[in-house]
Amino acid sequence: MDVRYSLSGYPPLIILGGYGMYFIHQMIKKKIKRDTLVSFVLVAIVLISFYFYLPSISTPAEDIGEANQARIYHDYFIEFVKELDKNCYILSHVPSMYLVQDIGSLQTWNGQNEKMMKELFQKTDCIIFDDGFWCNLEPYKSSVCKHIFDRFELVDIASVTAKAGKPTYTLYKVVNPY
Repeated sequence: MDVRYSLSGYPPLIILGGYGMYFIHQMIKKKIKRDTLVSFVLVAIVLISFYFYLPSISTPAEDIGEANQARIYHDYFIEFVKELDKNCYILSHVPSMYLVQDIGSLQTWNGQNEKMMKELFQKTDCIIFDDGFWCNLEPYKSSVCKHIFDRFELVDIASVTAKAGKPTYTLYKVVNPY
């Protein structure tokens, strides 16, 4: 699951955590009358909590399958697009990946918008479809990505295969149908 979906859970978690620390502080303060010592006990509790949490987040990135595949995809295409003409536009599920490289990019779903595609082809003949990481996953594979494959003639211009031979990520030049 994408980490952005967990962001909305952080504020209530922080509030509950703060209340929990206040509650623990009050409990310890009843037994120990010195505030400095109470503070040290609370810091120790937090540090011990992190100690038990660290093993769950210490998995090297190379051992996480999706992260490794996404890294291969990202690194290969970032190097490849540096050679593209600056008037190219890339249809991608991750347009920011290209926009920070100063390459024009739009969300893949724009490939389903006939008016948008006509406007793009009036600006340039260099439109590229990024059949990348997200096009290997449902529902994108059988919806927006499939639409582009069905609607346009595509010419393979670059591809890279992740480890273990699967999946293959490809950049296609979209042939102007207009």
